[in-house]
Order: sequence, then C-alpha cells, then structure tokens
Amino acid sequence: MTQYRKDFKLGGNPINYIVGLVLAFLVLYGLFRLAGFVFNMILYISPLLIIATLIIDYKVVTGYLSWVVDLFKKNVWYGLGASAITFFAFPIVSIFLLSRALMKRQVKKAQEGKPGYPSRRDEYIQYEELESRVIEEPKEQPQRREAPKQEAPKKEMPKREAPKDESSDYDQFFD
Repeated sequence: MTQYRKDFKLGGNPINYIVGLVLAFLVLYGLFRLAGFVFNMILYISPLLIIATLIIDYKVVTGYLSWVVDLFKKNVWYGLGASAITFFAFPIVSIFLLSRALMKRQVKKAQEGKPGYPSRRDEYIQYEELESRVIEEPKEQPQRREAPKQEAPKKEMPKREAPKDESSDYDQFFD
C-alpha cells in the first residue's frame, strides 16, 4: 500500500504565499473593523446604560466610584490606573456596572421570594419516598490460601527530653 505524502517546501509557487498573506491580512482587518464598530455602538449607548444602572440600583455606581477613591487613598498609581481604565474603557465599564446591577436585583428578588423566583427559606420541597431495598451480599467464593503474615518488629519511640527553655510556648503544642 502506497501512501501519498507531501512535504512542506518553501520553494513552491510564491503567488500562493502572497495570496494567503493578503487573505489573512484582510480577515484580521475585517475583524478589527467589526470590533471597532461594535465598540462605537456601545460608546453611543453607554450613557443610557449608566442611566439604566442608576435607575435599577444606584448603589452599584456609588460603590464603584468609592472603590476607585479607595484605590487613590491606598496607592495613587493604582487609583490613576483605575480612573484611566474607567475613562478610556467607559463603554465596557458601563456594561459591567449594568450587569452587576441586574444581577444584584435578581438576587434580591430571589431572596424576597417574588413570584417566579423560588425562595429557599421556610419552604418544603415536594418529594416522593422511594421504597428501600436490601442489597444481598454475593455468595462467598472459595478463599485463596495466603501465606502467613509476619509481624514487623515493634519499634519503640524515643522519649522526648524535657524542654531546656521553660519560656517557650512552642512545646505546649506537643503535650
């Protein structure tokens, strides 16, 4: 049986390599433009997202701003970095804050026991009791003869000497 194997050679037709590079460049360029378009759309929508976040739960936005201020207090460089990310990636931060507010609202509704959200407190769940069966042990099979076990000689533990320094609290863990 003969197998066909083609080795990779750089001495092939250079037009194939050029076409492949051009296509790869066009695909990457298209993906970059698509990402830019999506980011622009989010940029225009982000003020509405922040307003929606404030309506849903204003504490999410105030908590985020207080976190940035706390970063300034702890380390000025971290605070500057967080504020720069907030400024330049504002659309992404607005989506993050909105998703956090929506998640907090869902958790709050679930804890209050609103309709459509199952509450776990003071509520019994429906269950069906199944009959229990006794599992029978398999019949004993003939046992194999084993060599007699030899006991290992018992080693005595060396006795610990009394601590030389009575002021050490470390030795109390071994008493």
